Amino acid sequence: MVKISDRLFRVVAQLPGSDHLDAKDRTPLIQDRDHTAYSTRALWVMVKKAAEAAGIDKPVSPHWLRHTAGTLAAKGGADVFVIMEQMGHARLETSQRYIHIARGLEHGLSDYIPDPEKRGRGRPRKHS
Repeated sequence: MVKISDRLFRVVAQLPGSDHLDAKDRTPLIQDRDHTAYSTRALWVMVKKAAEAAGIDKPVSPHWLRHTAGTLAAKGGADVFVIMEQMGHARLETSQRYIHIARGLEHGLSDYIPDPEKRGRGRPRKHS
């Protein structure tokens, strides 16, 4: 089972057949034309097209989205055990990587450059 946000749940609730949702049902919630799960290849194509439409000129993949979700959850304050469970990691160390990455995103190099208008050196500036 994967927990989703209230906002996403409202979107899912509008999908055809959503009034019959059952946690034991393994039928794909979002299906292809044949009413089956999307193939790995089809997911790659969808992600690539979405990236192109968004103007992203970097390598992307469905797994890249997984890493992004884990990193954003960590940056938002998710506990390492929540990340571990939701991402399906067997080892705590794997989940801890997301926490370390998120902490590294808190401050950029420019945050440590002294501001000539203010006193203080080498301390991150608070952004409001």
